[in-house]
Amino acid sequence: MLQRTKSNSRIRAALVSLLLIVAGMALVGCGPGVAVVQSKKSDDYSARLQRVLVARNLTSPLMTATHKNALMTLDEMRQAFNAKITGPGVSLDYIDLENAANKVETLTNAISAGHPVQVLELKTSAFETKSYVLGGYTIDATVFDVALKKIVWRTQVILNSFPSGRLRNGPFGARKSLQDDADDVADTLAAKLKADGLL
Repeated sequence: MLQRTKSNSRIRAALVSLLLIVAGMALVGCGPGVAVVQSKKSDDYSARLQRVLVARNLTSPLMTATHKNALMTLDEMRQAFNAKITGPGVSLDYIDLENAANKVETLTNAISAGHPVQVLELKTSAFETKSYVLGGYTIDATVFDVALKKIVWRTQVILNSFPSGRLRNGPFGARKSLQDDADDVADTLAAKLKADGLL
């Protein structure tokens, strides 16, 4: 029990760093409405994705309920990622950190319970508003290796706002389907992960 507690403490400490990282890299194009920064993989990392816990961490304390309506949901992510982030030996599980009082602790407990090999976290690092609705936002995507207790890959995906991107709120800020956003993010991440040898 003591050994497990120590291991959880090391994972928790590493995850604090993971949750706070904001990568700054040069932009390259990636299709209509979406841009992606150049990805970066640890030079000494040769493993491919295996059992992956996908963590949705898209909300910000500065967002209103209307802003949150413009974020892709966990179900939309699951549908897109299961179809597009695939490969030999790859399995995906999911956790939504939106309503977690302590996100680091919640993620640490999920790792202890599910025993993933890697954690793919998607976290909003910046967003812009159009009047009272959400325009575009930037997602920091990181792959955290649980055994190594460090981030081994990262990139950013920028979902552009209207008119170069798409409207993300319905009438009066209501929720609408954002499956297109989830599909674009999954396509973008899959391409980068494959190019870097993780898929």
